[in-house]
Amino acid sequence: MICHDENGFYAAGLGLSLVTAALVAAGFVFLSFMKLTMTERADMELHQEVDDAMRMVTADAEESASFRLHPHGDTLQLVFQKAHADAGGERSVTYATKRDGERVKFCRSREAALQPLTGESEAGDVTMEEFRAEELRPGCLHVVLSGRSQRTGHAYRQTAEFALEMKR
Repeated sequence: MICHDENGFYAAGLGLSLVTAALVAAGFVFLSFMKLTMTERADMELHQEVDDAMRMVTADAEESASFRLHPHGDTLQLVFQKAHADAGGERSVTYATKRDGERVKFCRSREAALQPLTGESEAGDVTMEEFRAEELRPGCLHVVLSGRSQRTGHAYRQTAEFALEMKR
C-alpha cells in the first residue's frame, strides 16, 4: 500500500513538472511573439513617418515655383515658394528639423510655427538622423530624409529629386 502512495506521489510530481515546463515554454513563446510584434510595429511606424514626410515635401515641391536653402548653424531650412497662394493665402512652406528632448523631429510650417511631421508616435520612437537638401545643378533639388527607430535601432532613408526654378 505504501508503494502505491509513493507511485501516486511520483506521478503527481512528474505531472506538475511537465505542466510547469509547458507553462514556462508557452510564456516564453508569448513574450517572444510580443517582442517581435512590437519590433515590427516600431519599424512600420518608422517607415510610415519618413514616407509621409517625403510625400509632403514632394507635394509642396510640385506646387512650387522655386526654393531657397537657409543654413542655420548645424540645421537647414528648405523653403518652397509657391507660384500661387493656396486656399489659406499662404505662399511659402518651410521644412526644417527641430530637437525635442532626445528626438529630432522633421517639421513643416506654413508661414507659422514649425509643426512636427515625425516623432509624434511613442510606438516607433522615431528620431530624424539626416535632413539634407542640396542644389545639384541650377533648379534641381536633391532631398534626403533619414530616420531611426530608437526602439529597434533600425534606420530608414528616402531620397528625391525635384526640378524647380531657383531664386536667390
